[in-house]
Amino acid sequence: MRQIERDREAGKAALPEEVLNVYAALTKAGVKNDPAHTDIGSTIFANMPGDGSAREQAASCQRVMGASANFAKQYATKRYRSNCINWGMTPFLVENPEVFELGDYIFVPGIREAVLENKASFTAYAVKPDGTVTAFRSPPVPSPSRSVRSSPTAASSTTIGTTSKQPFSQRMVQD
Repeated sequence: MRQIERDREAGKAALPEEVLNVYAALTKAGVKNDPAHTDIGSTIFANMPGDGSAREQAASCQRVMGASANFAKQYATKRYRSNCINWGMTPFLVENPEVFELGDYIFVPGIREAVLENKASFTAYAVKPDGTVTAFRSPPVPSPSRSVRSSPTAASSTTIGTTSKQPFSQRMVQD
């Protein structure tokens, strides 16, 4: 996913068919999307990441592998969540992770605006390999994320990605 994003940013290559199919499924479901302004990266899901002694290495390794976000029911420590933010990954909270599974893409429209405006929650979409789109609500992004995501270089609005409930297995697109 990291190379796909690098190529997309440089305007070098068309998006792979798998990613184009995600955008087509979103459009068919009536979900507005803009592939030209959507960053692509990977993501992971864990019930409570950040426990243990290698919290910074965990976040830095994920980022080096192309991760753009973490999804969790809760974070074990503020330090781990902060390390994700410091490495440029959004730490999402998910109340009902059963809506997505390994291989799904996650699309979060308007994430930058939701963070800047401190919205109580926002809608995300899980896109299954068969094109099924399921909406789900996400609680607010923790307040330390607002200062990072409000920077002028932060992605403007959306997150898409395939999810995995195992580290480094997911793909994610973020705008």
